[in-house]
Amino acid sequence: MITACELCAKITVENALREEAERIAKMRLAKAFAEEIISPILDGLKEIPNRLLIGYRYNGGQRTGLYRNISKWQKGTTTRGNPKQDRHLTNSIDGTVDYTLLDYEVVNQYLAEFGFQISCVTKWITLTEYSTSTRDTGLDIDFIYLSMTCPLEEC
Repeated sequence: MITACELCAKITVENALREEAERIAKMRLAKAFAEEIISPILDGLKEIPNRLLIGYRYNGGQRTGLYRNISKWQKGTTTRGNPKQDRHLTNSIDGTVDYTLLDYEVVNQYLAEFGFQISCVTKWITLTEYSTSTRDTGLDIDFIYLSMTCPLEEC
C-alpha cells in the first residue's frame, strides 16, 4: 500500500514533469514561429516596424490557423435568393508546426533578445452580412502586430 506522503510526492513530480513538458513545447512553438514567420518578414523590411500588421489568427472551428489577409467583400445570394456579402481569411501561413497553441507571451520572451515583440488585438470581424433580418456572422480574430523594442539610439 502507498502512503499519503508517497502519493503526494508522486503527484507533485508528475505535475512538475507535465508543466515542464508544456513549457518546452510552448518555447519550441515560439521559436518556430519566430524563425518561420517573423524572420522572413524582418528580412524583407525597408523601414523600422512600429505596430506592423503581420497577420491574423483564429483558433477554433475549421479556420484554425494563421492568415495574412482578409479578402474583399464578395456579393452573393442566400439559398432563398436574398442578397448577402461574404469575406474570408485568406493566404494561410503554413509552417512546420501547428500554431493553434501559440502563446504570445512566450513568443515575446523569445523575441526580446532580438529587440522585437508582437502584440495582439482581438476584434470581432463580420464575415457575412445579410440584407435581411438574419444576424450577420463573424469571428473573434487576433490581429498580430510586430514592433521593435530597442530604442533607436541603441541600435
